Amino acid sequence: MMDIGVKSPGNLPSELLLASQMFPFAPPCYSKDDCMKEVVKHIPSLSEALELIHASFQHATHVVAPVEPTQIAEETIPVAYRDGEPVKVEAVTTQNLADLALLFAVFASGYITRSTSSQARDIDHSKFHYLAKASLNMHGIFDKGSIVTCQTLLLIGMCEMRLGRGAFRDASWRITNMAFTVAASVSLFSN
Repeated sequence: MMDIGVKSPGNLPSELLLASQMFPFAPPCYSKDDCMKEVVKHIPSLSEALELIHASFQHATHVVAPVEPTQIAEETIPVAYRDGEPVKVEAVTTQNLADLALLFAVFASGYITRSTSSQARDIDHSKFHYLAKASLNMHGIFDKGSIVTCQTLLLIGMCEMRLGRGAFRDASWRITNMAFTVAASVSLFSN
């Protein structure tokens, strides 16, 4: 593991932090397989996941609702959980990394709305926020743009906007713009 000089939220390894911080450009110095193993290690228990999903949809006030609870239940949860347990790394592919990124973005949103302590909220939110961006980076948003990629980018942008600090606001607008760019590239706006 290389030291990139950034304090890791939730004990994330430096490779994942680097993949997240260089988002949307994947760093050439990391192993995608190693990063995928690390991402999978941080999938929470199903009960915690369901609490975060509930908090995200119950308490969040989205101007735009980029994802529906039924999509998470029917399409995204099965990517991350088998028989009530987090999946093994072998079950994660570059094709379903976008779904995993979306789930991590929902978890980040849930932490923002659920936590009462701002310090705990920042640490827990950051962990899932970094995991969402690192997963998208491994997926390759420019090569494999999809509706799920757009949804994930919109949620990441909204989370950053809700935190409301200077750098987060700037990043929020950039990420939201990227979501619309990807949406246009996958013909989401065509009739």
